[in-house]
Amino acid sequence: MDKLLAKYFQKLTDYNAFDFQINLANKLLFDKDIIVQAPTGTGKTFASILPFIVAKAENLSFPRKMIYSLPMRVLANSLYKTVSENDFIKELGIKVTLQTGEQPDDPLLLEGDIIFTTIDQSISSLLSIPLSLPKRQANINSGALIGSYLVFDEFHLLESDKSWATLFFLLRLLKGYSPFCLMTATLSEKLLNEFAKESNAEIVSVDQIEINKIPSQRNKQRIIETKNSLLEANTIIEEHYKRTIVICNQVSRCQKIFLELKELKEAKSEAGEKLKNTELICIHSRFFGRDRQRKEKKILELFKKDSLANAILIATQVIEVGIDITCDTMHIEISPINSLLQRIGRCARFENENGKVYVYNVESYLPYSKELSENTFEELKKRNKTNMDYLTSQQVIDIVLTNKEISELNRTLSSNRLEEIKNSWIKCEKSAVHHLIREIDSISLILTKNPNLNENPYSFESLSIYRYTLINEVKKLEEKSQFDWIVRKIEEGSNFIEDLQNEFNYSSLSSEQLKTEQLVIANPEAINYNFEIGLNFLGVGNDCSKKISKDATDKKFVITKDTYDEHISFLIEGYRKYFKGKNDYFFEKLKSKLKIEIDFEELINFMIVLHDYGKLNKEWQRRAKEFQKKKVYVSDNVILAHTDYDSKTDSRIILPPHAGAGALVLLFLLEKSNPLKGMKDEIVTMLSKAIATAIMRHHSPLANDVTQYYLIQNGIKEIEQLLEDNAKNFLPIEKGNPILQSYHNDNISDYMVSYHYENLDLIETLLYFCFVRILRICDQKSFEIKEEYKR
Repeated sequence: MDKLLAKYFQKLTDYNAFDFQINLANKLLFDKDIIVQAPTGTGKTFASILPFIVAKAENLSFPRKMIYSLPMRVLANSLYKTVSENDFIKELGIKVTLQTGEQPDDPLLLEGDIIFTTIDQSISSLLSIPLSLPKRQANINSGALIGSYLVFDEFHLLESDKSWATLFFLLRLLKGYSPFCLMTATLSEKLLNEFAKESNAEIVSVDQIEINKIPSQRNKQRIIETKNSLLEANTIIEEHYKRTIVICNQVSRCQKIFLELKELKEAKSEAGEKLKNTELICIHSRFFGRDRQRKEKKILELFKKDSLANAILIATQVIEVGIDITCDTMHIEISPINSLLQRIGRCARFENENGKVYVYNVESYLPYSKELSENTFEELKKRNKTNMDYLTSQQVIDIVLTNKEISELNRTLSSNRLEEIKNSWIKCEKSAVHHLIREIDSISLILTKNPNLNENPYSFESLSIYRYTLINEVKKLEEKSQFDWIVRKIEEGSNFIEDLQNEFNYSSLSSEQLKTEQLVIANPEAINYNFEIGLNFLGVGNDCSKKISKDATDKKFVITKDTYDEHISFLIEGYRKYFKGKNDYFFEKLKSKLKIEIDFEELINFMIVLHDYGKLNKEWQRRAKEFQKKKVYVSDNVILAHTDYDSKTDSRIILPPHAGAGALVLLFLLEKSNPLKGMKDEIVTMLSKAIATAIMRHHSPLANDVTQYYLIQNGIKEIEQLLEDNAKNFLPIEKGNPILQSYHNDNISDYMVSYHYENLDLIETLLYFCFVRILRICDQKSFEIKEEYKR
């Protein structure tokens, strides 16, 4: 296996693999979860991708989807670009996608084989509160992470009592079903060992001997020099040689220093003369994706290895990790040691480079811990004007962070986080993000001059800002009273059609009401945007958000007629196109754990055949045909699944709810079906509840009700024929069961998934998320497939 891995690594990177990279891939392919600790620039990214590549190429037992999560969007953007442009990955036909708040190219986590995203996006998806989707679709993305290979890079940057603790317990729940790789450069040794023990993972680390062999770590120096003074533009100019990187703790400081440098460059002075041929670039978290990408491309060009550019980059922590750049001079404001080490990893990054790092005091330590920052500064003073190599860095980490990190781990282990995760699954309330992921002390803004945006806001680019910065700035704008509106609330409407159409309403918000919002629209005349300095309150620029993705609602306006059997065939085709073979790793692990033999593909077909059983209701058919006959003749013998509908010209058709009937009928039919005979009762019940809940909630994640129905005359015959074509082992069905013919209104929540997190209850929950994802996406994609058939 080692030789095979080495061969693929060479093809992937054009370099020979180091021992730790082979060790990493080996452990993962042999069902070991791992935690990797290695310095920046040692090739952790491609090492983590290696097992996925090899498994796909050699058809090994391993997940067929890889979700690579990072703490910052800029990191996801950078790694996505690097990996998506890799020639060997293209040669293997592996599709790479990017899913972030500002670039939602894969909101259903469906299109990519390798998906780069943020940790916020991946954890929120698994908690059924996806940041990329409205609440009505909250249960779609959870199943994307179940049975996938999960990489969490730079996970030490997560908030310990929020996303870090939530991730710890989620990985425990997914143990054995979703192999994971956690990667870090800056954890204390004690925490690393304790975390590995509690998560039953193995550590892959790099010793000093191997570090000395890695080109990026050889023959280089980073000399640290501490300054008690504040960081100022004039000091930056004095120390500038060729390539300088400045990292500030706050966006406002970053913008201020950039504007000061720009003013000095334009002045007729000694400073202006020195900067005459120097390019200035500002980057932070408050840029639209289009501008950020242009800036990142420029930064990578100017600050790449061996570049001869003359440039100064003024940034915040968005460039701390994941960006392969270097400089000869760096100016940074003091921060805790784990953050600071990520920053200096962008100075003298490559072999035979020497760099100088100036570390400055600050007036405010926000957004960092005052205590950790001060302790870090004191330790750096003890090592002033010395080389900050990997060994020295680890010593400072252990001194500054060990007690804090172990204390936080102990709090995590004794917390009730599992119950909080369960409540998130039950309620699907995005407010849980504040506690379970991060104190969304940031709000996403969509800049638009239209106070009643008439399109899906989730398909527009947005940018984030610290919540209380926005509140304070909006208060100032309110006092001026010079704008008709400043910010408005986005409210999801209750009317929708088959997951393809949704309505949004907008209402005024005051500064105080911003405390509970995650996404709002904002007036660009009041809250400004400029491509050089981004979102600002300086009156500079008035750019608006642009539409950046074609989501399902783009196809919402026209729905065409299809029959029940046609609709089922389109869903079956959707399954084959989007899911066939993709969940095999998860299903095989389940079959082994439960000691059962079952054809999961046929089970899914059975679910698909029954999911719209409620449309075989006499009243549903009567209303649908009555509506359809106004457009074009339809025979009374035809069984409809959809009518023709154009939202621009047609009044909304009101049809009886149908999902509950399918759930109820499946519960009774599945428990007595041939494929489940001989299984333990508790396994049969678990499978039945998981699939029935998927059907019940294939339009809404909170549904529990069965609406009264009376089966049409040929309803049983229709189902039998579809089962014969797609799931024949589930025949015969119990025709005499009165449930098949009719039922009254009822709440059947007792027969739905309970979201418990132990033993079979946990498997039931995971299966539900897997099944409902398949059903809802196939249902959505059936409309596209229908149009393809027509063409």
